[in-house]
Amino acid sequence: AMGGVDDYLALGATPNLQFSDAHLDSSGITVTAWVYITSSPSNEPILQIGRSGTNHYYGLLCKLNASGKPQMHGFGLNGGTAGAGVNNRRTRVTSSYVVPNATWVHIAWVFDGGVASTTNAANWKIIVNGVDQTTSNSGTNVNLTLNYSGDSFIGQDGRTSAQYYGAGFIGDVTVHNMVLSASAIAEKLGGGSPLVDGLDWLQPAGTYTVAMAQSLVGWWRMGDNSVYPTINDDGPKNEYPAAMTNMVAGDIVTTPLWSP
Repeated sequence: AMGGVDDYLALGATPNLQFSDAHLDSSGITVTAWVYITSSPSNEPILQIGRSGTNHYYGLLCKLNASGKPQMHGFGLNGGTAGAGVNNRRTRVTSSYVVPNATWVHIAWVFDGGVASTTNAANWKIIVNGVDQTTSNSGTNVNLTLNYSGDSFIGQDGRTSAQYYGAGFIGDVTVHNMVLSASAIAEKLGGGSPLVDGLDWLQPAGTYTVAMAQSLVGWWRMGDNSVYPTINDDGPKNEYPAAMTNMVAGDIVTTPLWSP
């Protein structure tokens, strides 16, 4: 459980999660998480890869925006220069879907294409409960190059000033080093309502193929076999355990149960 004030999970340096533009262009990556918001959503960070700097300068960020819509950013250098404006980022956001309060929602942010791609993030996708969402994008600077600088976080956006923190529950965060389709995610979730929790992302199932299962590079299950103050990385390499920061043992919770 996160209070939205100053608590988050610190992953430290995560070089094997800092994928290049070339990798995003050739294979893409997918970030997924269960999210349960306990107040009106407002800039709720879920996963930041490669600290975003003073004001969103670096890395990849998956979040809910100020309106509670799932959103994804890729930050980089504009002609070699860092900055916080639209010329230093690619952004994709759901056009109408807003995450409701007090409801478990499964969200996937699919980075299919690099931030410097001429497609301008047109192939990036946001999938909610296994369903592709209509999205819009911003940022068309062809001189933009993806850049990372610093650590990664769950529930914190990595800014060095005026940070945002998640308020509510975040569960079962994963990073795959390839694109996952909506159909594969839907089948993994159970193929309909009610969705299932306790997913084993290392096990293929139907259209969630062996290759997809083997593409898992980070997996924070949020409680299973974890003991305060550390949340295990249950990915195949167990590379990046998360340090519970400004949190207590009681923040590892088993309720509310994951279901929509």
